[in-house]
Amino acid sequence: MRDWFSETLPYVEVTHQGGRQRPSSIPINTSWTTGDKGAANGIAQAWHSPNSRVESCHFVVDDVQTLRCVPLGRASFPRVEAFKGAVSICVCYDPPAEPTEATLANAAKLTARVCKRYHFPGRHIEPSQRRQWYERGWKRNGGIVFDLPDVFPIKNFLELVQDELALL
Repeated sequence: MRDWFSETLPYVEVTHQGGRQRPSSIPINTSWTTGDKGAANGIAQAWHSPNSRVESCHFVVDDVQTLRCVPLGRASFPRVEAFKGAVSICVCYDPPAEPTEATLANAAKLTARVCKRYHFPGRHIEPSQRRQWYERGWKRNGGIVFDLPDVFPIKNFLELVQDELALL
């Protein structure tokens, strides 16, 4: 079976990776950096360093590129709340500013591909739903979790994800 992720996206292996997992969510994390060209590579290279903090995501996205950093079948260690079974995406932007249109489009395309691969609906798991989702087994249906729901343009992002899903 062909794998779009490994065939298309450059890979920068990070130092800190967890054990095997079965993905059940997509946390969208902020990098607290600019989204300019090269930001994703800078973050991935920092995670690659043996002296890096215990932090990593499966993917990091900026205006121009998307990099793979952790294999999909392994756990990552994002800076914010994470669940085993998460395919984490680090989006390069610096709140309170929103991500650029290019960064948002790249992240939405990637998120749609992850949703399709794992048969997740492109839905937002609200902060008030997280405990119920995690404890009651919505895990098999998946969803998208945002680390900064008050800052990230969730509605616009989910519309972009749905548009991308329609094209796949």
